[in-house]
Amino acid sequence: QQQQQRLPPPPVLPPLAARPPVQQQQQRMGGGPLPPPPMGMRPPPPMGMMRPPPPMGMGGPPPPMGGMPPPLARMPPGAGMPLPPPPGPPAAAGVVRPAEDDAGGAAKRSRVDFVLTPEEDFLAHIGDGPSKVCIQCPEVVSSDKLIGQMLEVEVATLRDTVGDLKARLEGVTGLAVNKQKLNREGVGFLRDEFSLAHYNVGPDVILVLGTKERGGRKK
Repeated sequence: QQQQQRLPPPPVLPPLAARPPVQQQQQRMGGGPLPPPPMGMRPPPPMGMMRPPPPMGMGGPPPPMGGMPPPLARMPPGAGMPLPPPPGPPAAAGVVRPAEDDAGGAAKRSRVDFVLTPEEDFLAHIGDGPSKVCIQCPEVVSSDKLIGQMLEVEVATLRDTVGDLKARLEGVTGLAVNKQKLNREGVGFLRDEFSLAHYNVGPDVILVLGTKERGGRKK
């Protein structure tokens, strides 16, 4: 029974042959040794291993494949730049703007720019001899010579200045020269040193006479 209970020893297996390193296997397969990875580039992780996730708290999208930065979006030319202001209307040649007046008021708001003909061209067209100038007088309660009438004043020539015309009006209306204001529609108040021809004053033009009170106010 003791002999029957004894079991034979287990068979001894031969030792496993050690695997040659990967470099020796590549040499046996006909390929040379693998070159070392270039500087600055990490070797790829072995197959089957996952790249560890980025640490918590660092946002932003993952870098693109290949290490190249994403292309920048192109903006249309001129985007983001302020537009230049629109150009103003060109000034018309020969336009004479009305002279400023202390009284201003309705005369300034109602007048418009008027294109005057040059003085010599105006005289060549209308003539350089005696002429008549029409004056619309105001109605002044304290005067019996200014009752809103229309006057026709004869002048020797339209080269006479506005100041000369005012001197003639002083003898007719009794209104001093420094109290008078002559206005032409579309031009404004006339200056004493310019001629009537300069303002294109002819027989068909009506000048409006106004009075100035103390302090430069127009009545």
